[in-house]
Amino acid sequence: MGSRQTMNNIRFISWNVKGANQPTKMNKIISHLQDLKGDIVFMQETHLPTGQIMRLKRSRFSEVYHSKFSARARGAAILIQNNIPFEADDVITDLNGRFVIVSGTLCRTKVVLASIYAPNWDDEQFVSKIFTSIPNIETHHIIIGGDFNFVQDADLDRSSLRPHSLTKSAKLLASFAEELGMSDPWRLKFPGKKSFSFFSHVHRTYSRIDFFLIDNRLLSNVLSCDYHSIVISDHAPTSLDINFPNHNRFFKPWRFNSNLLADDSLVESLRSSIELFLEINDKPDIARGTLWESLKAYLRGQIISYTAHLRKTARSRQSELAQKILEIDDSYANNPDPSLYKKRLQYQTEFNLLTSNDAEMQLLKSRQRIFESGDKAGKLLAQQARAAAASRFIPSIISSSGATTTDPKLINETFSKFYSELYASDNPNTSSTSGLSSIEFPKVDQGLAENLAMPISTAEIMEAITTLQSGKSPGPDGFTVEFYKKFAPLLSTVLSDMYNEALSLGRLPPTLNNATITLLLKKDKDPLLCSSFRPISLLNVDYKILAKILALRLQKVLPGIISADQTGFMLGRHSFHNTRRLLNILNMPSSSTPEILVSLDAEKAFDWVEWRFLFEMMDRFGLGSGFISWVKLLYSSPVASVQTNNVFSPSFRLHRGTRQGCPLSPLLFAIAIEPLAIWLRSEEKFEGITCQGTVHKLSLYADDLLLYVSNPSSSLPVILEILKQFGQLSGYKLNFGKSEAFAINNLVGKLPNHVAPFRWVDQGFKYLGIFITGSLASTFNSNFNPLLKKVEEDFSRWSTLPLSLAGRVNLIKMTILPKFLYLFQHIPVLISKKFFAKVDKLVSHFLWGNKPVRMRKNILQLPKRSGGLALPNFLHYYWAANIQKLLYWTVEPAAIQPAWVQVELSSSKTSLQSWLYSQLPMSTTDISANPVVTQSLKIWMQFRKHFGLKHPSILAPVTQNHSFKPSIMDSAFQLWSDRGITAIKVLYDNGIFMPFAVLSAKFQLPASHLFRFFQVRHFVQRNYPDFPNLPPETLVDTLLKVNPNQRGAISHIFKALDSTLSNFPQKTRDLWEQDLGHIEEDQWDQILELVHNSSICARHGLIQCKLIHRTYYTNHRLSKFYPNVIDVCNRCNQSPADFIHMFWSCSKLTDFWLKIFNTLHTAYHCISNPNPLSALFGISHGSTLTAEAQHSLAFCTLLARRLILLNWKQALPPSYDRWIKEVLHNLKLERLRFSLRGSLRRFDKTWNPLLSIIDSLNIIPVE
Repeated sequence: MGSRQTMNNIRFISWNVKGANQPTKMNKIISHLQDLKGDIVFMQETHLPTGQIMRLKRSRFSEVYHSKFSARARGAAILIQNNIPFEADDVITDLNGRFVIVSGTLCRTKVVLASIYAPNWDDEQFVSKIFTSIPNIETHHIIIGGDFNFVQDADLDRSSLRPHSLTKSAKLLASFAEELGMSDPWRLKFPGKKSFSFFSHVHRTYSRIDFFLIDNRLLSNVLSCDYHSIVISDHAPTSLDINFPNHNRFFKPWRFNSNLLADDSLVESLRSSIELFLEINDKPDIARGTLWESLKAYLRGQIISYTAHLRKTARSRQSELAQKILEIDDSYANNPDPSLYKKRLQYQTEFNLLTSNDAEMQLLKSRQRIFESGDKAGKLLAQQARAAAASRFIPSIISSSGATTTDPKLINETFSKFYSELYASDNPNTSSTSGLSSIEFPKVDQGLAENLAMPISTAEIMEAITTLQSGKSPGPDGFTVEFYKKFAPLLSTVLSDMYNEALSLGRLPPTLNNATITLLLKKDKDPLLCSSFRPISLLNVDYKILAKILALRLQKVLPGIISADQTGFMLGRHSFHNTRRLLNILNMPSSSTPEILVSLDAEKAFDWVEWRFLFEMMDRFGLGSGFISWVKLLYSSPVASVQTNNVFSPSFRLHRGTRQGCPLSPLLFAIAIEPLAIWLRSEEKFEGITCQGTVHKLSLYADDLLLYVSNPSSSLPVILEILKQFGQLSGYKLNFGKSEAFAINNLVGKLPNHVAPFRWVDQGFKYLGIFITGSLASTFNSNFNPLLKKVEEDFSRWSTLPLSLAGRVNLIKMTILPKFLYLFQHIPVLISKKFFAKVDKLVSHFLWGNKPVRMRKNILQLPKRSGGLALPNFLHYYWAANIQKLLYWTVEPAAIQPAWVQVELSSSKTSLQSWLYSQLPMSTTDISANPVVTQSLKIWMQFRKHFGLKHPSILAPVTQNHSFKPSIMDSAFQLWSDRGITAIKVLYDNGIFMPFAVLSAKFQLPASHLFRFFQVRHFVQRNYPDFPNLPPETLVDTLLKVNPNQRGAISHIFKALDSTLSNFPQKTRDLWEQDLGHIEEDQWDQILELVHNSSICARHGLIQCKLIHRTYYTNHRLSKFYPNVIDVCNRCNQSPADFIHMFWSCSKLTDFWLKIFNTLHTAYHCISNPNPLSALFGISHGSTLTAEAQHSLAFCTLLARRLILLNWKQALPPSYDRWIKEVLHNLKLERLRFSLRGSLRRFDKTWNPLLSIIDSLNIIPVE
């Protein structure tokens, strides 16, 4: 019975794979299942432990249910492909690894799926156990598949002519099947035919012991049932196609495979195709839009044709061999001719060779990815660390009628209707007749507005393509960012012409308007509601390039028209500006006026923006008609299709909203919501909260709007009316049920619901990811304590991951540090060192798996350039994050600083910045009544005390310096500041304190200021060392010169803090020099540089890191701890077996090192004789090497050191032959890495000299 593929069928495959625990075998199995187009696979004899079964899930199967026994026997699994609508209700596994049973809903049909691996002896109890274990027999359709290890018909199901009787198990199975109304679909279709599923190579006989049993109610839906070739395993895969009327097989749209860019022949072919196409079709009478659309269609066809040819070429011989094996099996079962068996073996061998080559190439690519990226911060490590991801499958949804549907088509229709209505315009009135019309807007300078409207240039296109993030899903046309980056020089001119033509026409080419809306379920939201999903628009890259260009233009002018109250997506503004301002207002002395905070939640704020309103506001802000025309071009006629469960809805028009996924959308939203901020700020009846003489009314981070409200009973009605009017104009809608109000003081009485229709919170509320409470202490507890608990849980979950020490360090840097750093930036509270000791203890337990520590924390925290692993120093990051905020106090003028800076500066009678420069100890009692200020200064003092930085800074101001009382009492000192004497350091010239005559001449000070000069000199002489010489610059001086607004300010401060501890331990260096003699400084620098630069592999870097810090245990070292350990080398029986002996001076290693150096010298002609510096550290000694020879020396000697470690306790040393194999294996991975990046020439230049020498050696090839 031939296989039939329909739109509604689901293909079940049952296959005893005879072990999938070897990586190559696993890849073969997955590849073969892909060829067979299996949707649901019943697998037997997996031989996989639970940890490895997840490798199946990471292929094409989103759901894997497994019953394991051991890594070498049994194991049954059910694999369900990621586009099959299945929802499990119950899973039953067998402790002996014989079966797994899953009950659930498949295409709205209740089913029980069972994968069976029966014992190979007659076991009636097992058959009984299966049927007594199956749940829901009366209500569900049963589908059983597996290796039953017995036949159902003694004559038809065996090739052997010897008489056999049915086993008791077979008879009992037949009895159960009859009783429950179940049948073997293959036997029903072929009642008298012989076909077999198992071939015994020992007996050279066939039998049909693999089959399906299904509910008789499903028989009318069976389309086909087939036995395929017996390859890979000694069992044939059995396929069963069943029609499920409620299932529609939706095919995925085309998507460019960016891995193809590593294929030089394809890249060159596409480059030639682009040039040829443009040469033929780029004519003056051809519209640029038509030319571009045609080029995309042409390239898509070329790529599809090329990839189809590759697939056909790769698989044609395999398919041919599989068919021949199937035909021979049919013949050999009836006529066991030895010549047929011999031919079968020949075909099988060729098939195995082909599939092994494919599988090994996939395995090699996997190993190369691990070699390059494993244990490094990146996607691979993130995938390992991430908890099991929720499936994108949406099993059910509540439709607009209120009914719950599970039909994939209806689910898609429900979402399509929801979003088509969401993006339909309400056609609001314009703002010309509203309260906004009388409010003045800031405007962009006319010259800047003209620049915004300029035609698109090829340079801008190249810049935009470069800045777009790779690895993102493409839009409906399938072309990826990587494709554009590869061919940008060829495509930029066509794109530029197309964009500029589109502007003149007022419309984009059709495909640029298309988008696919994909859905992400929001955290802790009801999955049955459409509103619980976040829509992400997958836009075509050519659309995103234009949007990115406009965004890059717009972001330069936005800070001039968008108030500092808005910090979201604005250059130079940060979310901590909002939280710091909030905490200042919350923690200032209580007011005599009722005050509240209102955190407003907007309903799908980005989706409600009315375009008519947006364009009008852009005009009000003076962005100019030219730039507005560019933006209107993007919104001229956009359409979208909703994708759910691989179902795509018909496209529908969008009439409002800014697309989430568009680079320009966040900036446009900032423009759309800024008028609300202007309106609220300008409304006199809305009383904000006055703090230090400044009125604060609101803070914005994108759509997160926080209101500071005084006298809420009178202010809130005014606010609500403005919000109502603004919503009518813009489409902005509030969700009052999620909006929260928090009373700052106890003067706020109970307000009626129509005045304050918000949810009142007493303990606190979440704002920008921070739980805000009434005090800094409780805010600390409410945020840091849950984080510590979460970190502990993560460490426990990650403890079983197969990560090296380097991988664990990088995992902490990638996932744990950002969470702490976010809190450090937002919560200015003094944290004791005990807290950081607790964090360090958690980190240490995770790093070492609760085993004894092998490397001290301070060594791990060394920067990589100093031979460490750059383990985060949480205390230093805490100080760096808070010091950056203190530096805002020092920036002039204060008026242009964020609002919180002015609040803090105004809270002190003296200059706050002078306290940063002053001598320790100092008391914060009388400095300010603002806890944020006093806590920040305590953090500053904590840092300075830790480093012993008690002296005042030479950058301290002369004027308004609390330590220098005359500067506060005598206003004449302001003249000194006005004339340029802004700091103590300015009083020095060429490192010497200037006399009054020189100072007055240089800064035009009047002679009457001589006494003031004496006061200043006395102050400096008493407080600064080395007078009259300029004291040396300290860490405090270095930090106080950092600009807090510069990019990476926290990182800059952290590096300055870390530099105090970043030197390699002198004691360890002394040990090396005791062993090797004096090491020059430049040699030592090279040694440290090569720790992590000898190889791209993180684990290789870890080997060298441990070696340079001498952490490996030698017998010499162990003998000092354990009396039973003798200080003798295992290889040569000589003493002492110390570090240098084990790696270098052992007589059994002499030949090993000599052959390695001879090989390298023969290859590169410049590498010196064997020496310990080269052998241990990979640096040249006494000779100048080319860059290629130096890299080869570092890499190859590192592999040699790795082999020594692998044989550390062995009596035999590593062999030269094994080193050759190790080099070849790693160079395979290296070559693949360079190939994937199109850099094979670089690889050849470095490694061909060595490979040509290795080719001439008589070495057994690497396996």
